[in-house]
Amino acid sequence: MWNRVSFLGALVVSVLALFLMGACNKADKKAPAGEVAPNLVKVWEGDIGQEIHTTPFLAGDKLIVPSNQGEVFALDIATGKIAWKFKPTSADLRTRTGSSDGKLVFFGLLGGGLTALNINTGEPIWTVNLGINVRKPPVVDNGLLYVPTTFIVPGVVSDIAGKAKLFVLEAATGKIHNEITTDNFSLTAPAIENGIIYLSGSYHDPEYSRDEGGPQRTYAIDPAQGNKILWTYTNGHGYPKTVIAKNGYVSLIGYEDIVSTLDAKTGLLKWKKKTGNWVHSLGYDDGRIYYAPANKKIFSVDQKTGETIWFYALQFPRILSYIIGRPVVANDKVYWINRDSLEFGILDKATGQLIFKAQTPLVTASQAMPVINGTMAYLSGLDGKIFAYDMK
Repeated sequence: MWNRVSFLGALVVSVLALFLMGACNKADKKAPAGEVAPNLVKVWEGDIGQEIHTTPFLAGDKLIVPSNQGEVFALDIATGKIAWKFKPTSADLRTRTGSSDGKLVFFGLLGGGLTALNINTGEPIWTVNLGINVRKPPVVDNGLLYVPTTFIVPGVVSDIAGKAKLFVLEAATGKIHNEITTDNFSLTAPAIENGIIYLSGSYHDPEYSRDEGGPQRTYAIDPAQGNKILWTYTNGHGYPKTVIAKNGYVSLIGYEDIVSTLDAKTGLLKWKKKTGNWVHSLGYDDGRIYYAPANKKIFSVDQKTGETIWFYALQFPRILSYIIGRPVVANDKVYWINRDSLEFGILDKATGQLIFKAQTPLVTASQAMPVINGTMAYLSGLDGKIFAYDMK
């Protein structure tokens, strides 16, 4: 009797595991395993001496690394040596709000400030007080800086009745070029295509009662017509993590981890797709959306139709496992780090076939995605160490 019960229990667990991993989904198009050939060449190793909780980014010949202690480090991408560091004295740095136009480095400051730093020295070039906290990294487009704001900030009194604004600044000077007030209390980074701004965020609806998700509203705005709202789209999928506007389509994902794609001209829903589990955010390249839910998969999906082109299954014994952040697409390849095994992997963008996988020297997973620059890959650990590899 004991053996029979044990067998049945094991069978139930196995079937449940297969279900959670999506093995029962006949629509999935699993990528072949491919050949694994570790051949990374380490160029340098750096250490900022502070924990890294967010993804570094490139700015000219510098790798900009924000630390969890509110300090910014600029590393020379050729040597890994610290070129400069910056810590504001007037207000705390919002470390997840960094971006660059290749000439300046931009960061939000707690209390509603935004500062621009010299890319070579780290000296502040200009600082403006927007009066509302910056929510996400500013988007740079044609010399303009699109800055989303929020009334929800950890450690600060929230205001769900607040009307968050999108500020449009001249990147070189910080001069306010445009100011768009919304009925959302928090905004994510906008997407811009053909002069139209696609802006999404969360708003308060006292009649919303579901435990999951939350009211989400997306605007299409034409600044050439005096910030005219061309259409508005709402759903209950929660705060939007990503907005992508490409080739006449607008794709969104919120905290319910459902991908929605709209017609960019009308705002009408074209398709929506459940991802199967928690997703960090969406990536995009050449008509495809990329995401990696916590059920050990990486997906490539046609933005126009929502059809799964391929998926790759991570090889890790836990039922639920995922990569750090989103898949990084560059050089016709898809790059990722497994947060559990700390392996660095590369997939073929067209087929999803594994073409490279190797163990990294990372000791503890941070929230930093790999940074790719040509044949170079920069990998960051929670302990403050950064490794530069040549992938030739």
